[in-house]
Amino acid sequence: MPQISYPTNITASGPWLLDDKQVCLLDGVFDEFQGRLEEEKRTWIQRTTNQDYGDEIEKVADPAAHAARKKYFEELVSTRRLDPDRRSLTVLL
Repeated sequence: MPQISYPTNITASGPWLLDDKQVCLLDGVFDEFQGRLEEEKRTWIQRTTNQDYGDEIEKVADPAAHAARKKYFEELVSTRRLDPDRRSLTVLL
């Protein structure tokens, strides 16, 4: 699963309530790293596809059919395990 560590030097006493302004700022962090996240997602999909379906893909000898089969499994992995319209944030304290 794609992930980025974004260390800070901020100290803030709780409890914390995130209003729309803070959520937009957090969303900006995602936007800032969107390219890296997308690349990590592609790499993760390819690696997972090879691990889970590599033997099945390698059975296909025809290059065009091989590429189509690999693309099919990559889409299967992507749609089963990733939600392209969702962003999540985990805060570790």
